[in-house]
Amino acid sequence: MGNLFIGTYNRSIDSKGRLQLPPDLACEEGETLYVMRGLDGCISVFPESAFLALVGRLSDLDFLNAAARAYIREAMATSRKLKVDPHGRINLKVEALKKYSIESSVLILGVMDHFEIWNAETYAAYQAGQPLSFEALAEEVSKK
Repeated sequence: MGNLFIGTYNRSIDSKGRLQLPPDLACEEGETLYVMRGLDGCISVFPESAFLALVGRLSDLDFLNAAARAYIREAMATSRKLKVDPHGRINLKVEALKKYSIESSVLILGVMDHFEIWNAETYAAYQAGQPLSFEALAEEVSKK
């Protein structure tokens, strides 16, 4: 496994859409990252190796299946390549930030092979809407 993203970070996005990445995420100047529509109302950011692994999994889907085709289209249409600047920032498109109601204050969540950028209120609502406790989730996923 390449990068391992963990933790929760409070950050701010400036008026130009620049987000200072936490040093713990270990994204280096010039590193290629891919940003795309995430699940449940966030923006997902992948290092190149994890993004290419995701593309490989999507390539295994049956494009003749309408749901697979729709997901592949949306995932790839919302994806964009970006680089970490010399100050450890990424520049997110202002249009994308508006689409996800992401304003100046955000949460960054490490999610193993990628990290997510959330509007703090959207994430709180997501958490509140979870029908199972953390312990019940652990039990449920252990059955699979």
